[in-house]
Order: sequence, then structure tokens, then C-alpha cells
Amino acid sequence: MSAPNLIPHICSVLESLQPAERKVADMVLSDVDFAMRASITELAKRSDVSEPSVTRFCCAVGAHGLRDFKMQLAQSVASGMPYTFTAVARDDDTQMLLDKVWETAIEGVTQARSAINPVAVSSIV
Repeated sequence: MSAPNLIPHICSVLESLQPAERKVADMVLSDVDFAMRASITELAKRSDVSEPSVTRFCCAVGAHGLRDFKMQLAQSVASGMPYTFTAVARDDDTQMLLDKVWETAIEGVTQARSAINPVAVSSIV
């Protein structure tokens, strides 16, 4: 089952992941571009986990292996979310979490607003 947008989904399940899976999640959230292009060996090495841990992470976030994970991650990048998303850290307090959520929401709305073509809207109206 694929998540609507993988980046926030990873953050939402972060605390429920096993320690090795969490290491992979932290690495992915800190460098999405690398995670999209890296091999399983490179992901494991940078996360300081085994290759099977990378595979388990992919499944834990709803992907059917690394290839499907990378496809879902690419779809998240295409939506623009990862470039505005502020990663949640395990030691963030409630206020910091709320600030990050609001910053991400505001940036998302701002991006959506700038993507609207006024000429196209005029022709529809």
C-alpha cells in the first residue's frame, strides 16, 4: 500500500520503526536526493545498517522493496514536498514539532499559489 506522500508518511511512522529502520529513515529524510539515486549497498553504508535492514525499512513504510520505495520517493519529490519539508527529529519538543508542521504547511500553500497560472484561471472563470 503506497502512502499519498512518502516523506510525511516516513515522519509519521518514525517512532514505530525498529532502531536500524529508524537509522535508514533519518538518513533518507536528511538527504532525499541521495536516497533516490543510491544503491541498496550505498543506503546501508550511509545509514550504518545492513542491506536487509534497508529492505525492512522499505517494507515498514509501505513499499514493496527498494525499487517501489524509490518510485514512491520520486513521486513525493515531484509533488515538491521534500524540498520544503523540515525533517522531524526525535528530540524535537512539542513546540518545535508544531513550528515545523506550520512552516511546511505555509511553504506548501505558497508553492501551490505560485504554481497557479492566472491566465488559465481566467479562461476557466
